[in-house]
Amino acid sequence: MSIPPIAQNKTPYLSVRQFVAISWKYKWLILITSAIFAVASVFIALSMPNKYESKVVLSPSEEQQGGGLSALANQFGSLASLTGINLKGKGTDTTNLALEILKSKQFLMAFIERHQLKVPVMAAKSWDIASGKLVLNEKIYDEGSSTWVRKVDFPKKPEPSLLETYKTFREILTIKRDVKADIVTITMEFYSPVLVQQWLNALVIELNDYMREIELKRSRSSIEYLRGQIETTDVAELKNVFFQLVQEQIKKSMLAEVRKEYVFTIIDPAIVAEEKSGPSRAIICIVITLLGGILSLFGAHLHHFIVSTRSTPK
Repeated sequence: MSIPPIAQNKTPYLSVRQFVAISWKYKWLILITSAIFAVASVFIALSMPNKYESKVVLSPSEEQQGGGLSALANQFGSLASLTGINLKGKGTDTTNLALEILKSKQFLMAFIERHQLKVPVMAAKSWDIASGKLVLNEKIYDEGSSTWVRKVDFPKKPEPSLLETYKTFREILTIKRDVKADIVTITMEFYSPVLVQQWLNALVIELNDYMREIELKRSRSSIEYLRGQIETTDVAELKNVFFQLVQEQIKKSMLAEVRKEYVFTIIDPAIVAEEKSGPSRAIICIVITLLGGILSLFGAHLHHFIVSTRSTPK
């Protein structure tokens, strides 16, 4: 196929006919390069380890804080305001607070230390289905001597810090809240379907426990303060307010003591995944092969342009 000459002007444009002709001229280069990229994409896709996703669906538990306090606010709000107590103020959104705590460094770093997750999170490279064991990267962690051997630049050390582990752990943890449906979905993706299921369920349990402890401390502190106010005030109406507030705090404390799912009720617990969630090897192969074809086309046309420029008389 002959290649039509490009118009000799300051801004020459390549017509569709010329593009096809040049591509046909270099067809073997394009085909071979695309084939090399296709073969390479297969090796790349197969070398990538499987990852498994586990998901837990939660519903915020019914908050018992509003009813009694609202009634007290309507009845004794003006009297309570004399002592500086605001019964009508907006309470903290417990669900949002719990989700922020779940993302926090303090909570997750303590969780990582408590469950000894530094090695699996930072040194894992795949999951052996046959043995049911996590395969560690020997360039990062020597399992035989239980020593970190990764090579890093200063100020980092061979053993990852808790902050490094936290950042990696946050990358595999996804938290989404559907405000309209009032549903919270927490997902984790990792090499091991067993470990990720265990971690996710443990996270929810410990988050509920953590929030319950916060509420217990808050209620006990409030009760102590209110009892002190009862002893010091001589106004009967205010004493009545304080007594009812103490009752509300005792109810909240009792509720926190007995309710295991204090903040979140588990609608659908995390289970061990049977099918991988990634990587999508077919898409990886297609993308890399297309990239090879595009690069070979660009290279062919660039080569033709350079050769044509050199052969054109000045």
